[in-house]
Amino acid sequence: MNTTRRTRHWTNTATLEQPDPTRLLLAEFEPYGRASILHVRGIVDAYTLTRWQWVLESALGTTAMDGGRHLIIDLTKVDFLSLRTIFTLAELARQGCRRGVAISVVEARPYAVTGRVMAVTGLAEMLPVYPDLLGALTAAHSDLLLAGAEAVIGAVGESGDA
Repeated sequence: MNTTRRTRHWTNTATLEQPDPTRLLLAEFEPYGRASILHVRGIVDAYTLTRWQWVLESALGTTAMDGGRHLIIDLTKVDFLSLRTIFTLAELARQGCRRGVAISVVEARPYAVTGRVMAVTGLAEMLPVYPDLLGALTAAHSDLLLAGAEAVIGAVGESGDA
């Protein structure tokens, strides 16, 4: 009986190099009326944090420049999201408030930590998490209708005061 063990060592020289953050974290920006959707795929962690921050700031800046009122960040195809990158989302929401752009997140996985972290830290009011893109778009549309109605009521009230 042959009891000799054969061990194979798999070495791939391509994996010995640092992976490119632009390949680990992909993002696609989609204007959608007065809202914008940022579809994100891949891994969002300490290694891709700089790219994550750049992608978020670019999306917020583009949304604000185009007169958008909502930025929806779609995380349904993200494989991993670190706690630090969740707090980066909260920082983005603060910047969005200053620029007049509401930020929301779509996270469809029931086991996802994003919504729970937002609830526990008290950030859920500033950064709502929706289970699907339709819910986020509906909420954004409702906010826009409410803002439009308030503007009309304010204009009518001002003309009646004169």
